[in-house]
Amino acid sequence: MTTGTGLGELRLSESLEEHTLRDHLPLWVERYVLPAGERRRMIEGVEELLTVLAALEGSSLQERWEAFEANEWPGWGRGIQRPSMWIYGVRTLVSSRVVRPGWSFLLGARVTDWFARIPADDPLKPELARLKGAIDNITWMSQGQRDKAYRLGIMILLRHGYGRVDQISDSALQEVPGPCSKGMDALDVALCNLGVFNRTPQKGSTRRLRKPRRSVEELVAAADMPDCFKPVTTLYLETYSRRISSVYTTLRHKLIALARFWRFIDSNFPEVRSCAELTPEHARGFVPFQIEEARKVRRGNKDDGDRATAYSWLIEVRTFFADICTWATEESSPFAAYA
Repeated sequence: MTTGTGLGELRLSESLEEHTLRDHLPLWVERYVLPAGERRRMIEGVEELLTVLAALEGSSLQERWEAFEANEWPGWGRGIQRPSMWIYGVRTLVSSRVVRPGWSFLLGARVTDWFARIPADDPLKPELARLKGAIDNITWMSQGQRDKAYRLGIMILLRHGYGRVDQISDSALQEVPGPCSKGMDALDVALCNLGVFNRTPQKGSTRRLRKPRRSVEELVAAADMPDCFKPVTTLYLETYSRRISSVYTTLRHKLIALARFWRFIDSNFPEVRSCAELTPEHARGFVPFQIEEARKVRRGNKDDGDRATAYSWLIEVRTFFADICTWATEESSPFAAYA
């Protein structure tokens, strides 16, 4: 390691001993544009923190820091038995990226203020300027939202040990716990504008609840229905998506209704193993059965008459049979065997 190397250039993967930090600490602190008295307090704060870390379990500095976050930091955060220069110690180790903090620590850390004072030649400084510029360009969001987005961006960089904004991934956003996620929407917009994400911006609810869209075959394979009825269901939904509508919610609603119907047939008429074997007699019992099922799944205890739930299920099943009988009349139709 060359003379003059800053603490921020030490890698977490290296085995960092206390003397290594103490040797480089004065060189690193000297690069801060600070009054001499504050530089001294930073060095003293790190000395105090290293003494605490040395008494904790762990074979590396990062492991001892994690033990510190779990066992000591909760008390320090409330002002219990913390050394006099504590803020200078944690600020220096975190802002120099010698340790990678967890979310419980970052939630209460003033990282925006800390990084406003890092040395001018810190490699992360231009990256933060780039991120802040993209966030500040979102003029249709409030200043408060933009400030929170910038803070969240710093926290993600610190938590994952990233050295560049381009390293932030969708999964990194999804891993942010709820209490720390303020400013997420503005940050998402900024990262999209920077080209970090090759997509349009997402709101928090979309980002957290959205799951990758599954194919019709995958949806049917996972559905709770007898295997013998899965081929016709797959064929129908794939054809429906091409000819009429590929709206994902519509396909899922149809699948739910058909799965209910096939389970009813399997339970009451186990001898029927093909769609073509069905008769009106088999299907008639499904109507009162589904009305009773809909009553069971109503929300709350209020008895205000039958809802439209059963009606929608029955309509989906009726439409299914109307469609396949119509499509089966076409030349070389794959539905001919099912109608």
